[in-house]
Amino acid sequence: VVLQGANAAVSREILERHVKLGRGGIREIEFITQTLQLLHGARHPFLHETGTLKSLQALHRTELLDGETLQELVRAYHCFRMVEHRLQMRYDLQTHTLPPGWEKSPDLFESLGFPSADAFVSELKQHQNRVRKVFSDLLEDDSAKPAASADWPDQPPEGILRELSACGLKDVNDAYQTLRALSHGPEFVHTSSRTKILFDRLWPIIREQLPREARPDLCLKQLERFTEAYGTRSALFEILLRRPKLLEILFLIFDNSRYLTDTIIRHPEFIEDIALTGTLDYQKSPADIAGEIRSMINSGLPLEKVLRLTKRSELLRIELRAMMGKVGLDVTMQEWSELAEVCLNEAAEAAEAQKDFAVIAMGKFGGKELSNGSDLDVIFVGEDVKKAVRIIKIMGETTEDGIVFPMDARLRPYGNEGLLAVPLATYRDYYAGKAQFWEKLALTRARPAVGDSGIRAQFETLIAETIYRRPINAEELSEIFKMRERIETERSTKSHDPRSAIHDSRFTADYKTGKGGLVDLEFMSQTLQLLNGHTDAAWRVPNTIQILRLHDAAKLVDNYLFLRKMEFSLRRFHLTEESSIPRDEEQPDHVSPLDSADRGAHSGVALRVLRPL
Repeated sequence: VVLQGANAAVSREILERHVKLGRGGIREIEFITQTLQLLHGARHPFLHETGTLKSLQALHRTELLDGETLQELVRAYHCFRMVEHRLQMRYDLQTHTLPPGWEKSPDLFESLGFPSADAFVSELKQHQNRVRKVFSDLLEDDSAKPAASADWPDQPPEGILRELSACGLKDVNDAYQTLRALSHGPEFVHTSSRTKILFDRLWPIIREQLPREARPDLCLKQLERFTEAYGTRSALFEILLRRPKLLEILFLIFDNSRYLTDTIIRHPEFIEDIALTGTLDYQKSPADIAGEIRSMINSGLPLEKVLRLTKRSELLRIELRAMMGKVGLDVTMQEWSELAEVCLNEAAEAAEAQKDFAVIAMGKFGGKELSNGSDLDVIFVGEDVKKAVRIIKIMGETTEDGIVFPMDARLRPYGNEGLLAVPLATYRDYYAGKAQFWEKLALTRARPAVGDSGIRAQFETLIAETIYRRPINAEELSEIFKMRERIETERSTKSHDPRSAIHDSRFTADYKTGKGGLVDLEFMSQTLQLLNGHTDAAWRVPNTIQILRLHDAAKLVDNYLFLRKMEFSLRRFHLTEESSIPRDEEQPDHVSPLDSADRGAHSGVALRVLRPL
């Protein structure tokens, strides 16, 4: 309608010679570009380009334009603009109209570099025809197309139900209605024939993928939710047909994580950005992440928003790499830890905490063993408490964009009753005479992370003076066992707990604080550090896996990774803290194949090795 209104002011004869408003001209290229930007720009922020050529490239990156169409439109645009410029130079007027008899004008075709008038006419007409075809396809009337081949009637045919049952679906009638909704769209909403045809082509791919999932019924329902959230279902179906791997990734998320499912349903652009840009295939370095943060800040976004957006997008990328088996668990923990440290460094800079101030990473953050949803255990070294408060606020405040990383500073001197930040001399006095043994044990996982390099180096020396000047003695070793037994007694879920998935008195459902669980392995690693670190600096690394490998205990490393994988899988499903195997009917699939024998084999080894120490 817009184009018809513009063209109405131009006579048909002149319009044939108009390279801007004419058939297949510049205006049609601009209309194609702007229409697709309007349709999809809400989900793709990087479509917010103002130049036509940049916008076409952005549309290609999101696969809204294929490579061949992109090249055709770019070449046509260059040709038309070249003709337009030549006309305006020749007549010294703002004109877009070829002069009468232009087909035979040597001044024009020779100045444009064509060997003959026929060559010029041929190329110009080819460009106009190609642009008009793309333009027509974009505005084509769906009512003129044949109906979709599969009707998906109100009542499911028996043959279809048998087919759905063969896919592993439990509630085949409900699954049929979901598929019908995917094809026909929401009730009382018109769905074009083209969309139904696209779904018909997509259905065999869905049918092939469903039997591979642990919960095909859930995957199908979540696909319907995602499609509704996406908006233009025909565009989504086209992308899935061109990129079947994307459907596999979607089902992987639906099958393994309710939290990530809800994330991509709220923000469908996240999955497209990751799946279409190739970032799943390589490990980002801290410098890569810091560079992306700097770039967003330089574009005008506030730091707090940038850090939350970075965490949100990296969450999906890191978890997908793990679920797809592209990396081992040790790399996943490293990626989480490095992301947290980059964000913490940015927060420290914003709080002006890079001088006379330092942040010490503790616990799993100190050991670079973070998982999704972990708090950052830290202590602050310095005299300015306001800097610590500012860092905690930047990192831990919840907004509409989510949270960066919640921080826990309770490992500081005197815990919650002590000052949030104290100078290095106070730490030295505290660890020399006032700290309890468990507080010194916690230093085995201390790692100076960000802030003043001088203070970090001095704190590293303080760690060595406090816990590595001599090996632990029998009394301290006994204290470790008492601590471990107290944790097991007070925190462990008992094997007869009705919420447990395990009903075997030989094993505990608590894989974390229970007998032979993660805490046993962590205490064992820390004990080995205190036994050997006074003579060999190699034992002073705050990483559990590295210490167990130094102990030449490959089986223990396997046990640790096995139990951490269980923790990751359970946490990934809901993003809540889980320390025992749940009874929830849906969740055992996340830790399969963990039968009783497997659980017992991994639990027992940790306990048997710890006791002789």
